[in-house]
Amino acid sequence: MIPRAALLVSILQFALSSFAQGQGVQPRQQAGRVAVEPQVLEAGAKATLEKDTIRVMLPLSAVPDPGARVVVWLASPKDVRSGETVATVNTNGRAASAILPWPKDARGAREEDIGWYRVGYRVDLNETERSHGVLSVGAITANLMELRLAYPKLIAQGHALSARVIAVNPVTGKALPRVNLKATLSDDEDNSRKESFTRVATTRRDGEAILTFAPLGKPGNSLDLTVEGTLTGEGGALVRDSVNGDVEVMDLGSMHVEMDKPLHKPGETVHLRALAFIDGGRAAADKPVTVTVTDPDNKTLAKASLKSNRFGIVAYDWETTEQTATGDYEVKFDLDNVTGGGGDATQEVRIQRYELPEFSVMATPDRAFYLTGEEPKVVIHAGYLFGKPVAAGSVRLVRADDAEWNSKTGRYDEPKEVEDKAQLDANGDATVTLKVTDEFDQLKSDTWERFRDVKYRAMVTDATTGRTEPRNFAVRLTKEPVHIYLNPIGSSEREGEYLISTSFADGTPAPCRVTLDWMDAQSRATRAMTVKTNRYGLAKVTLHFPSKATGEENNRPNIRVTARDAEGRVSHFDDQLWTGASEGIWLSLAHTLMRPGEPIEGTIHARPGTSVDIDILSETAVVGHWQIRMSGEEQPFTIPTNPAFHELITLRGYNLRDEARERRWYGERDGTARSVLYPEDRSLSSGVKGLAASYAPGAKVSTCSKTVTNTAYG
Repeated sequence: MIPRAALLVSILQFALSSFAQGQGVQPRQQAGRVAVEPQVLEAGAKATLEKDTIRVMLPLSAVPDPGARVVVWLASPKDVRSGETVATVNTNGRAASAILPWPKDARGAREEDIGWYRVGYRVDLNETERSHGVLSVGAITANLMELRLAYPKLIAQGHALSARVIAVNPVTGKALPRVNLKATLSDDEDNSRKESFTRVATTRRDGEAILTFAPLGKPGNSLDLTVEGTLTGEGGALVRDSVNGDVEVMDLGSMHVEMDKPLHKPGETVHLRALAFIDGGRAAADKPVTVTVTDPDNKTLAKASLKSNRFGIVAYDWETTEQTATGDYEVKFDLDNVTGGGGDATQEVRIQRYELPEFSVMATPDRAFYLTGEEPKVVIHAGYLFGKPVAAGSVRLVRADDAEWNSKTGRYDEPKEVEDKAQLDANGDATVTLKVTDEFDQLKSDTWERFRDVKYRAMVTDATTGRTEPRNFAVRLTKEPVHIYLNPIGSSEREGEYLISTSFADGTPAPCRVTLDWMDAQSRATRAMTVKTNRYGLAKVTLHFPSKATGEENNRPNIRVTARDAEGRVSHFDDQLWTGASEGIWLSLAHTLMRPGEPIEGTIHARPGTSVDIDILSETAVVGHWQIRMSGEEQPFTIPTNPAFHELITLRGYNLRDEARERRWYGERDGTARSVLYPEDRSLSSGVKGLAASYAPGAKVSTCSKTVTNTAYG
């Protein structure tokens, strides 16, 4: 009965207590006011960069009591605290504000990487910490800005320059609109002669702006490109950043020299003609040209000042004398007003006393190339120019590499050591066997050398006249019957695209069955893939790289490529691949040889979520721009045809929004480029009409000639 009575007493006490509370009777411990503990609403936190300070605003979940306070400080990436202060609660009590001093380095200068600092806070109530947190300065700052720039490293003289600028938050990668830009392009002349152009622009909603400059500079000049950006924040706070780069003006001038014949005797006139181009393909009309003739000892023999005609052609005749020494002379044509290597051209002129040969010599090896252990056999044939073989004669075989050119005699001095001798048979033939054992041993010891060409000279003497005629030839020694090349197209840290080329040692394509194996540190093979090269000896493959071994800083996978040709011969090639970065960008194209009007199709490889810019460049200008948002690691694209798509078109892919990189530009290691070719026939077609089958001596001949270009372009 005692337990039942105790239970009834407990129920009665609970009922009385509930009744008392319902009547407004409060417990003694809650007679006072309950203290409010505000929390910082981190999602609404903001920071504003000012000249020497950082203004922080932290929204609160409730109006704090007088006993509550919010303490704020800065923490460096190394977790060093600075500027701790008590925040001021605004009038409505729903936010706390603080002004923190801009941190400085050991030299007293402002820290540049402020975006990587953190704002720490602590909420105290009656001197007791109730909550705390850490916020990224870069994540909560609206006016943290970095400019990034994409521009061509090389431009042609006389062509405009286009640069793409984007303003972003370097921590979050968020684009910043309404940034005022001022860009200056100037040459590298001294101050008295310096030329420059200035452009202003404002970034769009996507944070980008295009800056276009008129042509500036001469070939060989280096142009300075500077872009300054200003962002006005809340309360008039100004943030500035700048980025710069160098642009080189290309020398597209070129000169081509022709000569009437390759060999001249003393006393003959050497007829030369040069065709000059400037500014990327225009004929150098009415331009001054200097012609200089130098002898084998580099002494100037003649110099003339000429002028090109309206087609950019200049002609020069160099008259030699009977006393002109034999040897190799140089005639140089130089455009006076064009700098760089494209403004001149040199033609070598050989002066040599010679007689027309009475017979010719041919050398025919029995194979196109030779593997270890094979002895080259070469048939030497001598025949008179009227077709009859040299039936009586001797052959002397020497190493052509041992011969030295004698500038005084205008001939090669014959090596004294004779490799082999033979006699011509009744058909004018002689077969010699070459001793190349030492060359094979040297080739085997050189790991970098795949093949070696051994050069010979066959000296054939006609027994009836005593005349000697030479013939140079070479035999190729090779380690492998098939030469394998693995050419990278593009890669990331995960996969890469490569072009496999298989060709016989003489250079002819070799269709093969090719296997690719990853090799570990213990030379154990793991099959990567198998592929067949086509009749051109080519195949395109995508390789998925093996995982990086523990402790390796760089992923340099070793691969062994094995090719088996139609005859069953096996060749090997070992290589160590370079992999790309995790954020690497690369392009693969469906076709690189295009038909007129055909769109450019391909696939871009990049990290998912990346925005990739693709600039389309002709040989002289940027003719288009595309921006692709990656939904996966591979994104197909199609670029419609454009009337400007002629000859060589280059696609340049890059990413200006990647927060992991600072700045990037064309010509550097960042980004990727692939080219396609729209071939066009620019040759001339000419015809003559009105010619009769025959004419009487002295008769008048009237004809009509017509010359047309095969394409409307150019």
